[in-house]
Amino acid sequence: MMMSHLILSLSLSLSLLESKVVKRLVEAGKGTDQDHVILFARIEGEEYSCLGRVKYVALDLEASPIVIKWEFLDYDKAIKEDYFKDILKAGKCLL
Repeated sequence: MMMSHLILSLSLSLSLLESKVVKRLVEAGKGTDQDHVILFARIEGEEYSCLGRVKYVALDLEASPIVIKWEFLDYDKAIKEDYFKDILKAGKCLL
């Protein structure tokens, strides 16, 4: 059965959560349907690839480290692409 979406988690320290970049990402991710954050990832040692749009879902301040959850809006399209499958297989990617 194919998933229609994927939830991604980004773990970070409280001090990083307060950074201007992370605040801008969360605000953009909470925006309208036309305001999205674009996800780029790579397998270590390779070039970054644009994977698609993500939207802010939740912030878990109770987790250690803190976790920001994102919905991967373009999962259905990305899962058909070999580079995305390679990133998933690698298990450890750099976002």
